[in-house]
Amino acid sequence: MCRTLLSTAALSLAFGCAASDASGDSGTDIPVVAGWFTIGHFITGAGLENIELCVVSTEACQTTDANGNATLDLPADAEIALTVAGGEYAPQIYPLRTTSEQLVLSYYLAPLDLLLAGAADAGVEVDESMGQMAISLQNVSLESTSGYAATLSAGDGPYYVDDLSITIDLSADETSRSGRLLALNIPTDTVTVTLDGPGTCLPKAHYWQAGPNKAVMAILPGFLAGVTMICE
Repeated sequence: MCRTLLSTAALSLAFGCAASDASGDSGTDIPVVAGWFTIGHFITGAGLENIELCVVSTEACQTTDANGNATLDLPADAEIALTVAGGEYAPQIYPLRTTSEQLVLSYYLAPLDLLLAGAADAGVEVDESMGQMAISLQNVSLESTSGYAATLSAGDGPYYVDDLSITIDLSADETSRSGRLLALNIPTDTVTVTLDGPGTCLPKAHYWQAGPNKAVMAILPGFLAGVTMICE
C-alpha cells in the first residue's frame, strides 16, 4: 500500500521534496542510495523494535529490527522527508538532503504521553491536528549545549525542556542545560527556527533548507518534526 502522507503537489510546493517513488514505479529509473538508520529511545537511548520508516509520498518503507536498526533505499541527490513512527512514541518527520553516498543516521523517539503530559503541566494545550517540533542543540563533542534563545516563524513556543522528565519551562529565555526545546501547534507547511546565542549552530548533516543559526523544517499534522543543531 502506498503510504502517501501528502500529495505530490503539496510536497513540491511546500517542502521541495523529491516526490517520486524511490523504486522507480513512476516510469523513470531513479537513482537510489542506501540509508542505514538506528532508532532509539529519547531517554535511555535503547534501540526500538518495530518502528516504521517511510519516505513521504512514496512506497519506500522499512521496519526496525530488535536492535532498532533498519536500511532503506532513498532517492539519491534529492531533498526528501522521512517519517518515523510506531508504538507509543510520538511519530516524527525529518527532512533529509541525500547525495550519492550512503547515509548512516540515528534518531530518537519520545513517548507521546510524556510530551503531552509535559505540555499539560505547563498549561499548554496541544492541538494534535497540527504539527509539533523538537529541537536539540549540541556542541561539536555531541554534548548538550545551552545559552541560545530561539524564535519561530509560526506556532507556539519554543518551550525549554528537561531531557529526563520532559517538563517544560515557560519562563526560560534560553535553552536549558539539556539543550532541548519544543515548539507546539505549528500549521502544516514549513517553519523556520532562528537561534541567537554565543556561537554559530548548523543543522546536523543531511538536513535541507538550512543555514547558520537557522533551520527550515517540514511540518505534517500529527507529527513531531525533529532537528539537531551542532554549535561551535
